Amino acid sequence: MPAINHFQRWSPPRFFYSHATRDIELRKIIHDYLNSKNYDVYIAERALVGKPLIEKLRDEMLSCNAILVGWTKGMSTKHIISFELGMGYSLGLPIFLLSADKDNKGMPWFFDKITDYEKINSITKKNVASAIDKMDPFSFIDPIDIIIPKYPDNPLPSHKNQQVVNDDGSLSLWDDFNFTLRLSLVNNIMKPIKNLRYKFITSSNLKMEVTPGNIDGSSRTLRNENYSMWPPSIPSNVLNWYWDSFPPMEMIFDIRLTVDGACKENPLIIQYTTDKTIGWKSKTIPIRRIACP
Repeated sequence: MPAINHFQRWSPPRFFYSHATRDIELRKIIHDYLNSKNYDVYIAERALVGKPLIEKLRDEMLSCNAILVGWTKGMSTKHIISFELGMGYSLGLPIFLLSADKDNKGMPWFFDKITDYEKINSITKKNVASAIDKMDPFSFIDPIDIIIPKYPDNPLPSHKNQQVVNDDGSLSLWDDFNFTLRLSLVNNIMKPIKNLRYKFITSSNLKMEVTPGNIDGSSRTLRNENYSMWPPSIPSNVLNWYWDSFPPMEMIFDIRLTVDGACKENPLIIQYTTDKTIGWKSKTIPIRRIACP
């Protein structure tokens, strides 16, 4: 599998942080570490929105990718945390729990039924970072990824990836560009993903056409007959794809890009959703206009 370009990331990457208000030290370390990884963290007591608590929590969870719990000694009386985890579970969000309580006394019995947890011997930056990295929430947050790799070590004579994909994840196109790019669809969770929908959106004068590969495999492009595409093999500035069940694999697709006249520096927008995804995830890939090489 080609290396994932971390500049081509989905947004919004956001955690709902469930904790006791008095645990300032752990909260700050977690907040700062996730921010350093370009993730946003929602902390409830910082936001006053003038609505009932249950509505506020649900609205915020619906805009988050996952729940992270910081569990420390004496939190067994904080029933709001059990409430938040129960709500997050009912919404289908992944839940990660860090326990800084050596004995885990008072931890609700159902916590280990809805999530694994990682113990922290002492609250330090190193220990917290190591625990979060071990749980690897960064790969789990988005079950599906769509990337346009550069293929630096494997030139593709019939594709323009090396020439077009920049190190920062953007694309460089020129006037009257008319070439094929190769992209990868990657299943991160290694189990079928139901009702996968995704779309590509570009400016009106940049047309896209999908080349899904030959059935006999001579193109070396993987073809999956269990998808639908609209419009079917017709150049368009909006492509819609659908899988009733996307398999646990990486799938390769070719897209023909054609610029009609001058290249506009409007971005390529990629969106996806599944039956386990709340709303649409999106990423924006900038397009830069360059002189014809």
